[in-house]
Amino acid sequence: MLSIKQKIEELKEKAQSLPQPQRLYNLVVIDPPWPYGTQDKYDPEGNRGVSPYPEMSLDEIKAIRLPLLDDAVVFLWTTSQFLPAAFDVVNARGLEYWFIITWVKQRFGVGRILRHQAEYVLVAKKGNPKLEPQPDKGDVIFASAGEHSEKPQEFYDLVSALCPDCIKLDYFARKRRPGWDAYGTLEGEANEGAAP
Repeated sequence: MLSIKQKIEELKEKAQSLPQPQRLYNLVVIDPPWPYGTQDKYDPEGNRGVSPYPEMSLDEIKAIRLPLLDDAVVFLWTTSQFLPAAFDVVNARGLEYWFIITWVKQRFGVGRILRHQAEYVLVAKKGNPKLEPQPDKGDVIFASAGEHSEKPQEFYDLVSALCPDCIKLDYFARKRRPGWDAYGTLEGEANEGAAP
């Protein structure tokens, strides 16, 4: 059985050989591997507050070239620790902050002063993207947490409703979703970039 360090090294190699997406998108969800600096201490039975995958520096995250059309919306996942850095990423990409979505989990996570129970999605835009108003929806998602770093299906349902006709990319995806292209080291798959 591979150690967590070996798994991380294997994922790094896999990520380096990923082909870049071959088309442009008007909706991108991105969940970057923020640099917590504790990835070698991951324990799925104990300390889930660390990353079981390769992390990137803030400069590396800022340098990601998202394949965006002229009018596009970006949903950038972050935690409270990296909320200021997430705004820096939005600004570095030349995007305009639009609004925020908060995911409240049904259980406590880690935390030194208070236990964390939420993650955040900065919604930013390029140009003039159109979103379908959702008068029966709010900017808070109440949903259970799944596997480490897994985002709730309720989020993807909301995003799909906001932009049903968008060409959608899940950047740093961990699995495929119907109607979405996926870019990342997908579980159980050989190196693959965005689906055609």
